[in-house]
Amino acid sequence: MLTEAKMIHDNIQKGGNIALNAFIAKGAKVEYSVNVMHGVTIYGSVKLGKYTYLNVNTIVYSNVEICRYCSIARNREIGIIYHPVFWLTPHPFQFDKTIFKNENNSKIP
Repeated sequence: MLTEAKMIHDNIQKGGNIALNAFIAKGAKVEYSVNVMHGVTIYGSVKLGKYTYLNVNTIVYSNVEICRYCSIARNREIGIIYHPVFWLTPHPFQFDKTIFKNENNSKIP
């Protein structure tokens, strides 16, 4: 397992940036190079792909995989709740019948 200092050093050597006040848990797997801005928190069991950019104050919860070349906006929380990832869309209208309950979902184009 890489130490935090070694992780930051290796990432910078490959052209990335990890802010000094960003938190990356020991169980996270980071593919270098990435840009992790200040105030970012990455919990364990996260996979972070090469060339990904996490903007300020973003939180990535456990058991999340962010693939290569992703750009995440500031102040986002990723992995808060489960949703199906292999369906047409992760929008809850497909699995949560309480959402848009006054609409007839069969008429959605």
